[in-house]
Amino acid sequence: MDKRVFLIFSILFSFLALGHGDEKHDSKPQPENSKVSENKVHYGHINEAYQKSIQPIFQKACYNCHSQNVDYPWYYPLPGVQSLIDSDIEEAKKHLIFTGSYPFKGHGTPKSDLKAIRAVIEEGSMPPLRYQVMHWESFLSDQEKEKILSWIESATNMLKEEEE
Repeated sequence: MDKRVFLIFSILFSFLALGHGDEKHDSKPQPENSKVSENKVHYGHINEAYQKSIQPIFQKACYNCHSQNVDYPWYYPLPGVQSLIDSDIEEAKKHLIFTGSYPFKGHGTPKSDLKAIRAVIEEGSMPPLRYQVMHWESFLSDQEKEKILSWIESATNMLKEEEE
């Protein structure tokens, strides 16, 4: 077996237990219409800022698992790898799908999605380590993290204003 292929298999399977990190699911999926009715007025402003500043970052670092636009790696067809990647993508999409606009599709509310994104940015738990090993471009710079956190803060404040 080629040393390169052996190395890739070793890395992929050594991180098998770390595929989705320690991210938790909310206990109940939210109906789609509950997302739309919650604080509807500010979604347009939040989405505009998302598409302008944040979506390009997510496209670089998150879309391979959290979107409908997966760019499969060259090693995807290797035995065992395809099912592992497909499983990780399926799991990621249960949490959030960034394709399109805010509010995102997933199992949480728009507010809980922002809270979850903030947590993974602050903890550095996404993307999972085994993904980062094979996709160096998925690392977020400090500037990108700050931009995302700033957008989340602004969006959260807009949603709070609507509640008052």
